[in-house]
Amino acid sequence: MPLPERRALFIDVAEKSWKLEKVKDERILGVVDFAVEMHLNRYESWRYDALSPKNALIFGVGPLAASNIPGTHRLIFAARSPIWKGFFTSTMGGAGYVFCGLNVNFCCIEGERHTPTIIRISNINEKLKVEFFEIERDHLFAIYGGYKNKRGLYALQQYIIDNYGDVFTKNKIPFRILAVGPAALNTTYGAICSTVIQDGKMREGINEFAGRGGLGSVMAQAHGVVAIIYGGNSCHKHEKLSDPKFVDEFFKREFGKKMMEVIMEKGKKYYYNPDVKSGGTYGVNFSTLGTWTLFLNWSSIYWTEKKRKEAYEKLIKGHYLKQFNEECIKPRKFMNCGEPCPLVCKKYSTHKRDYEPYEANGPNAGIVDMKAADMVVEKVDELGFDAIQVGTIVSWIMELMHRNMLKPEDFGLSKKPIFDIDKLDVKASHHNAEIAAKLVEMIAYGEELGKLFCEGIKQAAEDLESMFHHPKHEAEFKDFAVYAVYGDDGEIGPCQYWVPAFFIPLPIQGKFLTYYHLEWLDPYELGKKSAERTIKELYSTNNGLCRFHRGWSEKTIEKLVNEAFGTNYNFYEHHRRLAERILFYDERCELKPAFWESERVIDIVWKFIEKLAKSDPKNKELKKWLDMFKHDKWFAAKHYWLKTLEGIHDGIGVERELKV
Repeated sequence: MPLPERRALFIDVAEKSWKLEKVKDERILGVVDFAVEMHLNRYESWRYDALSPKNALIFGVGPLAASNIPGTHRLIFAARSPIWKGFFTSTMGGAGYVFCGLNVNFCCIEGERHTPTIIRISNINEKLKVEFFEIERDHLFAIYGGYKNKRGLYALQQYIIDNYGDVFTKNKIPFRILAVGPAALNTTYGAICSTVIQDGKMREGINEFAGRGGLGSVMAQAHGVVAIIYGGNSCHKHEKLSDPKFVDEFFKREFGKKMMEVIMEKGKKYYYNPDVKSGGTYGVNFSTLGTWTLFLNWSSIYWTEKKRKEAYEKLIKGHYLKQFNEECIKPRKFMNCGEPCPLVCKKYSTHKRDYEPYEANGPNAGIVDMKAADMVVEKVDELGFDAIQVGTIVSWIMELMHRNMLKPEDFGLSKKPIFDIDKLDVKASHHNAEIAAKLVEMIAYGEELGKLFCEGIKQAAEDLESMFHHPKHEAEFKDFAVYAVYGDDGEIGPCQYWVPAFFIPLPIQGKFLTYYHLEWLDPYELGKKSAERTIKELYSTNNGLCRFHRGWSEKTIEKLVNEAFGTNYNFYEHHRRLAERILFYDERCELKPAFWESERVIDIVWKFIEKLAKSDPKNKELKKWLDMFKHDKWFAAKHYWLKTLEGIHDGIGVERELKV
């Protein structure tokens, strides 16, 4: 038996038209199911470039969004990625809570307008309405330059509230805005941002990004849409799932405790972990990573363990983490993403502080002072970048300048970054932050040499090689870059953890659809476990759940959905098939797993093995692989990569010809 009939809203920007269609298909459980089938069958988007109007941007909520259960209201986006090149998903916290007021499950943006367009979707008292407003490009960029003391996409959101928000404010109806910044109009890795709005006003610093994969670039460049404002009062709650008694009884059966008790217990990392006296991804990760912390474009992989420990103790634990705990944790500056959730995972002072942006644009870029990192992250966010991707690129550029492969004057700068760990302190951090902020702005607007980096690392490396290669330099520009690859052109900057799992040939990389624990696994087992993790992570993504709730949701979502809706889904098999469908789509795009291109990535894997081997000298498998890397690291890396690919294919359950 399928889920109850759902509704899909199709918005044709080119025609300024819209229509509702009913969805009743047992193959479609969640948003990713719907998006994959639309891209395979309705749009056939594999035939087109990722920035073509044929690449529909699809977003929506999962089946549990009709409940009052915290963590079930994430807004899920999907399309073909212009940076990864394959099918991609990105998610945004809290925005699905307001989306429910539209009484729509899925939304498809198709077609293109050449004048930047704002879409308003409202459903007030069961009257669904879609409106289109054009804004001249010059006016748009003037707003980005400054509006009511805000800049970038924050200025655009404020402008939209002032000019198009009255429909909601006068009726006291909650609303959200999905907005893009200059980066989405000029690069392949633009994000979509939505700031929490309370009583018609933006909640400063509490913003959510669907950042990975460049889906903001799809919204802006493929469709000409720079913002979507939406809200309504027509939410249809599910009778059982919105009944506290039903929900608490379900949790008691599964966990022996009420819902809120289970959520707080399973999500303590994201709220507050008393074991480390900190909370959130920033606080817990920087408290526990220790010598695995990454510095200076991942070059810390080459340091001795003693040097890594000294850097961590002095610069992270003694300052960067200490600042966070004093400014965010002690005063309990906690906030949720806009849906009622007790985890209040957003830790903020003047700005929301999460681990990934503050690592990629922090220690990795030679910045170990929070005020300096704030300067860069705030610039990255207001310009509308995928913070990990642009942080990865900027850190790479800074190392190239440090190595004299590029000169500061090439970028209109007067000084080189300080990329020596022995000289890194607060003053050096602010010095580096000024350089990073300048580079970020140049890339966002495609100015001067910044335009070389608008399509990502691979294209930039080729262009730099042809423009600046010097006979003295044996290494190529790409050899200092850190990125996962897909096919001939696909790439993505990795999540900021020193593990091979973020580089292995999974169908979607750059997210947490992998097994990223700091432990040794045979590469085949790593591939197999990572494929299984992909399948489990799709439980959250497909069904609109926050992965911060995965501690309870992965174990119980199958029972919860089946009991509430009277269905009989096998979640593991359903999502295994979904992973297979994503691979099938990518094959249609002529994308195949590709072996690593950068020497730095090879060394990341090698040095990971070396670090583990030193702490476990009796492990024969580790010693075998370490000896292989010492003898010929490129040969060893190819063998390692192939083994992970074999494990991935076996984990998903597909047969593929294994070739490098």
